[in-house]
Amino acid sequence: MIGFRGALRYTKEPEVFDLEMAALKHVWHQGLRNIHVMLPFVRTSDELRICRDLMLQSGLISDGPEPGPELWVMAEVPSVLFNLDRYAALGVTGISIGTNDLTQLLLGADRDSELLADTFDERDHAVTEYLRRLIPEARRSGLKTSICGQAPSVHPEYAELLVEAGIDAISVSVDAVDRARGLIAAAEARFAR
Repeated sequence: MIGFRGALRYTKEPEVFDLEMAALKHVWHQGLRNIHVMLPFVRTSDELRICRDLMLQSGLISDGPEPGPELWVMAEVPSVLFNLDRYAALGVTGISIGTNDLTQLLLGADRDSELLADTFDERDHAVTEYLRRLIPEARRSGLKTSICGQAPSVHPEYAELLVEAGIDAISVSVDAVDRARGLIAAAEARFAR
């Protein structure tokens, strides 16, 4: 779960990262411009800097006037909150909160463990307080904010929390779109008063 994965793996195995970047460049050059590059499990700004440098060298992203995909970071590692300004300075334009990994890391609860199943709850105070701080801080740093996971479509209070915090986008599975829209609309109506 917290082992050799994400951005760290890209820094240690750049040949694997090269393959992924080549695929993204191909898609971009085919005219599919609605993609972003999203780095998973970024623990530190050093990892981000190395990955960004590899992406610049490959031509996937650009520091110049040539448009390219936006650079995003998955916000699943708690350290993201404390690195937002550094990430923005390195060219990140947005974060996407992965609630499952974030909950596991904040609570030290492996969601796949039967012994810890009762401990895994994305509604836990530590998780919701983290989100209440992360989203406004990211926006203050000039970053767009998004979230993926089931919580906003399952728990009405989660949709309310996200709307209140000012999240830009909520991603849910296709089968949960209608329910999520209803919960978000209700939360927006409450805050519009």
